[in-house]
Amino acid sequence: MIEPNVRRMVCLLLLWLFIVTPLSLGVKNRAEVQGSRLLVPKQEIVVSSPVTISGNDDFEIQGWAGSGTEEDPYVIADLNIRGAAECIIVENTDVYFVIRNCSVEANNIDDAVGILLTGVKNAIVDGCSASDAEWGIRLENCSNCEVVNCRVYNNNIGVVFQGVFNSTLRDTATHGCNFGVAAQETENCEFQSNRIFGNKVVGISLGESTNRCIVFGNSIGWNDAWSVSDDARDNGYENQWNESTQGNEWHAYNDTETYSIAGNASSVDYYPTLLVDTDPPQVNSPDDISFEHGAVGFAVNWSFSDEYPRLIEIITDNATVRTIDWHEDSVSYSVNHLPHGVHNCTIRLTDWAGNQVSDTVRVIVMYSIFGGLGTPYVLISSILSVLAVAAVIVVMIKTRG
Repeated sequence: MIEPNVRRMVCLLLLWLFIVTPLSLGVKNRAEVQGSRLLVPKQEIVVSSPVTISGNDDFEIQGWAGSGTEEDPYVIADLNIRGAAECIIVENTDVYFVIRNCSVEANNIDDAVGILLTGVKNAIVDGCSASDAEWGIRLENCSNCEVVNCRVYNNNIGVVFQGVFNSTLRDTATHGCNFGVAAQETENCEFQSNRIFGNKVVGISLGESTNRCIVFGNSIGWNDAWSVSDDARDNGYENQWNESTQGNEWHAYNDTETYSIAGNASSVDYYPTLLVDTDPPQVNSPDDISFEHGAVGFAVNWSFSDEYPRLIEIITDNATVRTIDWHEDSVSYSVNHLPHGVHNCTIRLTDWAGNQVSDTVRVIVMYSIFGGLGTPYVLISSILSVLAVAAVIVVMIKTRG
């Protein structure tokens, strides 16, 4: 016969196993079914100090790589500068140098400038981004310079050429500014293969005394936020809006033979084409998330891209919780505040052509078991309970024998 004490012990252990094991295993399985993982918030950007170069010698004095020749230019690279009135300034130089892969953000300080070149020859600004300034990238009294493959957004004026000669703006996106590109007192410059869109006043403006410049291969559109807006304006002299048989793409082109440019110059693009964008934005699909209520550090991190970005919407359980202009290429949405239950967090991206794409992440917020002890510990306890019951059963069998 089984001892009464042994019988009671078996009953208690079975009761513990009945209560705990389904809870722990049920929570564990639910998380696995949803394919959950912890999304660690993005690492903070390491902020660099502003840079000021006031002559040729400063490149060597400050220790920038290179020797200043055309074959071996000085290189200012990989900087992240935030909240400065003058992020990168180079003035009064004629050595060769490159500003490459730098991100500057002035945080809307009055009269701030992201990248300023003044009295400079032989410079290249390559692969940089400039935002939240009065002037994103400004060249003043410069020659033989090039701005290429940059992204300039959310400034008063995106790119400025003031008194610039024999220079180029190429493969650069300017959007979300009042003026996308502006040139004054500028001659013999080339504006080629840029994307100029979503600006509020004018997409590209060639002002007075801007002469003999050429504008071609650009995609220009949706620069009509204000009723007085123009995609392009030309008040200069002898500027060309096509190169040979290549003109520009215009969102506002109505399929006539030519495209007239607003302004006193009465300029014409003789080879215009219609700007058409049918490609939806691209977005990644993060894994679903599960965590216990009260935990911190959980967020959904989306990354995305598009040629003509416009709007980002974050939607939680069919309610829009955030709407922002689309300037960045990623967003992190914290989910620590969500209550217990299963939630659908959705991002909806819209570009200027009206193309949309959405992605939804399921977020499971679980009850904290036993005062926040944690499901892993509960699972371990359950396993130990199983082992304990098995041991008791073995003892019972031996006792019966």
